[in-house]
Amino acid sequence: MCKGDLNGIWKGYYELGADYGKRLEGMKTRFKLFLKTNNGEFSGECIDETNNNDEVIRATVKGFYEGGMISFIKQSPVRLLIDDTGKRITDKNSNHPEIEYSGYYNDAMKMFAGNWELVTRIDILDIRGEKRIGEEYLSGTWQMTKEEI
Repeated sequence: MCKGDLNGIWKGYYELGADYGKRLEGMKTRFKLFLKTNNGEFSGECIDETNNNDEVIRATVKGFYEGGMISFIKQSPVRLLIDDTGKRITDKNSNHPEIEYSGYYNDAMKMFAGNWELVTRIDILDIRGEKRIGEEYLSGTWQMTKEEI
């Protein structure tokens, strides 16, 4: 078991699920987590890889780890969008919706793996052509391993 020592740097990726459609399903984005623990809870920073190597997307993470199970929320101050070609676009005028991650530690593989999900607001045209606000549920998988120093 991970023995609860989440302090340090974790490298991994998240993968887009079927909610994104056939063209984007399976697309992976690498990330690094920099974590500090305190009494079974942790917080830190996440840096996502982007298409533009000059742009660094930082997010905060906060969660807990207990008995092999991990759960955390990731929150970015900029909204990240993905177009139909897989290109990432940043909207610095709005926050990204919270992303909920959960998973389990695999002793044999020495990694965490699990699922992530988010709910985002979207504009919908009803049958009369009137614009309404709706919700879209998006999800996928993720995994990470601790970086050895």
